[in-house]
This record gives sequence, structure tokens and C-alpha cells, in this order.
Amino acid sequence: MKDLTTFTLSVIQELEDEGRFGTAHVYRSMLRAFQRYWESQHPKTEIRMRKVFDVATIQKFERHLLERMLKLNTMSTYLRMLRAVYNRALLAGLTGYVPGLFKHVYTGTRADVKRALLPAEMGQTLDISASVRRELKEAQIWFAL
Repeated sequence: MKDLTTFTLSVIQELEDEGRFGTAHVYRSMLRAFQRYWESQHPKTEIRMRKVFDVATIQKFERHLLERMLKLNTMSTYLRMLRAVYNRALLAGLTGYVPGLFKHVYTGTRADVKRALLPAEMGQTLDISASVRRELKEAQIWFAL
């Protein structure tokens, strides 16, 4: 079992068996993104672990994600999940150790723009006594509920 797809699917199955469905979903999303990248670079070629876990390949995958205009946090999540798969494969003896494999790619998190209303704005929105067109009054009441 030296190909990334088979190994990652087995990890996903383990996670689902443990009831960790959210984590399994993120692993599956990362796998789909990596498969899409791999197919664009190496059509109809098996995704061998020794080819994947290479500094140049990891950097090219990051570039591919950037070109697809993914948000930095999404990109980082995929790279962290790939790193987690690498660590599991390393423990299972399916790949060799590569020093600094993920050192040159972004695996941090960034604070995105806040989308929450300010307390004053929320108060205005919930103020049922405010003059609102009759057609919107019921919607406002349901929103407040």
C-alpha cells in the first residue's frame, strides 16, 4: 500500500470508525484537492508516496492551490492534513523521513474579516418596536425569535 489514495482512504475509514466525521471530511477534501492537482501534473499516474512526499511536490501543490484562488486558511488546512497523512505513513513505515518537508509552505491560520454585527447593530435589527414596513414586521419577529 504505497499509494497516497489507498492509504488516505484507510485513514479516513479509521476516523469514521472512531466517530470523527468532521476530521474525516477534511481529510477527504484534502485528498480530492491533491488528486485534482496530481491529475493535472501526471495524468493517469498512480500517486506514489515517495513522489508525493518531496519538497518540490509539496511546494507545487501549494502553488496549485493558490492558482485555484483558495483562501489561505483552506490551503493551510489541506497542507496540514497532508502533513498528518505523511506523519501516519512515516509511522507505518510506508515512506521515508524528509527533513523540513513542510517548512517552506504555509501551514498557519489567519484571522479572517469578522462578519458578526456590532452589538448596536444587532439591537437595531432586533428592535421590534422600530418602524418597519408591515410586510417585514413578521420576518423581523421570526428573526428575533
